Amino acid sequence: MLKNIRILMLCILIFFMSIGCSSNEPNDTIQSTIKQSVKSLEQKNYSQFLDKHLHPRDLKKALKSSNRKKFIKEFSVKASVTMLNALRSIKDIKPKLSHNKNAATFTVKRYNRKLVLVKHKNNWFIINSDNPSSYLK
Repeated sequence: MLKNIRILMLCILIFFMSIGCSSNEPNDTIQSTIKQSVKSLEQKNYSQFLDKHLHPRDLKKALKSSNRKKFIKEFSVKASVTMLNALRSIKDIKPKLSHNKNAATFTVKRYNRKLVLVKHKNNWFIINSDNPSSYLK
């Protein structure tokens, strides 16, 4: 009986630990998307960042011209630090929202560029464009 209780307690502990460490948190708010993006990049989990936070259309387009492994390597070398710094710089800033509130535009002063997130299927994604209109159709 005591052995069964220990096993049950261990299972419960593992369950709650897995919830706390989950990377499957929804990116259903702008701030949660930014927070999760920063975390993925800080941990150098580029594959997770690209899969979860880059708009699916942009990811699909990138993978048409390059294989997945090569694309992730190129991103890690050429763009990951810039993206991480940009995301860190906007984490406490309110974005300019589109009139229907499904696009959020941040000005990243450090790079004199805009970073745009769009809502797609109830989640927010970073897009590879300053113009969200073509993503919102």
